Amino acid sequence: MQGLKRLLCLPENVKNQIVNAYGSVQNLYQKIFDLNAEEYGLTGSGSPRLNEIQTEIYHIEDQLEEFGLTDGNDIITEISSDFGEIIVNGHIKELNNYLSQFGTDFDTMRQWLKSKYNI
Repeated sequence: MQGLKRLLCLPENVKNQIVNAYGSVQNLYQKIFDLNAEEYGLTGSGSPRLNEIQTEIYHIEDQLEEFGLTDGNDIITEISSDFGEIIVNGHIKELNNYLSQFGTDFDTMRQWLKSKYNI
């Protein structure tokens, strides 16, 4: 949860503005995380909600910059990475369950692919 750690390390004056706007630093984190999750779930659907989500994310980014951050996108990216890490770890767990039927696992297969094919 690097995004949350990063938010918690922000200067007090910035955190105070976040608290005023979102109720708490954790609420902001959850808002951005939830938007990423919703976007992920809608990807490929052509839903107009995808544009609304991007608009909300851009608004939060701009707001963070108004609070005094040099680049609000840095925070958005950290939280998006947290979400992505959870998704990837879930897929790796599923893949490990599948590969276990064949007596191997993700790490073993990854090492083999890296050594044999440099991928």
